[in-house]
Amino acid sequence: MNLNIFAESVRSMRTVHLAKEELELSITSVEEMFRLLHNLDVKISSVMSVQLDDLHNAATEHANILMDLEEFVEFHIGKRIVELISNIISENITEPVVFNYLFFSAAAMKQELDSSIIKSEQGSSALIEQLNMGVLVDCHAPHDTVVLELKKLKHTLDKTKERTDQFIDYQELFEVGVAFPFENYHQSKETYNKRESLWSLNDAFGKG
Repeated sequence: MNLNIFAESVRSMRTVHLAKEELELSITSVEEMFRLLHNLDVKISSVMSVQLDDLHNAATEHANILMDLEEFVEFHIGKRIVELISNIISENITEPVVFNYLFFSAAAMKQELDSSIIKSEQGSSALIEQLNMGVLVDCHAPHDTVVLELKKLKHTLDKTKERTDQFIDYQELFEVGVAFPFENYHQSKETYNKRESLWSLNDAFGKG
């Protein structure tokens, strides 16, 4: 199981929990309404019938959502996770096998996340070095050469931003206690912006 698949499984499981809670609330509302009307011997008007039908439809809709989510998880993660989710939904979360499987899977994925973040930050550190060397620090470098180098490094920075945003999302999803600050990424972004601004000013001054 890789990091991306595990993250989507966690996201799906949380959605399953939410759908289950909404389903139970809808069913409870329907049952209470029927019980109250029956006890009061109240005749149901056409409007109330529609409202009750809407509640039934809502319950059916939530049941279908729950089924779709389980099918999604089964397709991407496998039947073992579906069984674990079923146990969790049934509030059987104290089962040792379920707890241990989820615990060690989460621990392994957090470790993989940490490793991926470190690798990404090393890339950002290398990007900072590139922004502080070569044609970008040569005031006599041809403008076209500088523009080409900045364009190449901007592509690298944009890719790093995509990974960083994903890692931030995963940290929140996995409920990481102390979130990684991504200092190298932010410094690389700041350094790029400074270089781009300086060369834009240099070009404008030269044309002036």
